[in-house]
Amino acid sequence: MTQQDPKDHHYLPVFYLSRWQGPDGRVVRYYRPHNRVIASAITPPNTAFEPRLYTLEGFPEEMQQAVEREYMAPVVDDPAAKALEILITRNCAALTAKVREAWTRFLLSLRECQEFRVRAGIMGKKKNPYAPTQRPEYPRRAA
Repeated sequence: MTQQDPKDHHYLPVFYLSRWQGPDGRVVRYYRPHNRVIASAITPPNTAFEPRLYTLEGFPEEMQQAVEREYMAPVVDDPAAKALEILITRNCAALTAKVREAWTRFLLSLRECQEFRVRAGIMGKKKNPYAPTQRPEYPRRAA
């Protein structure tokens, strides 16, 4: 890993999270350790990431961060940030096919990022520190 390679890979990019930040520059993060839901204010760069999420394990060190460095940031996130600005300002004249393609690529990447997180958890790469959010089955009520 080179010094410029990011270690924290955002599954929700900072440009996207920043739209929900308050006057203090923070967003509200909800998480559930130990069966309690906790809300805490945090800056967008410090949430919605997994350390080394897109790391290519088993590849030479200089290639391990290629997904984040050469694809996610320059091909997905940067063009999507520009597309979002165009969408927010309703600048229809600037809504070119290239901009629509960038926004579509970003939306599709959100799904892929979640699959990366699931695969990382299933394959034992990461330990889930949170309690499951699904409720246990409750007996049916008598009619």
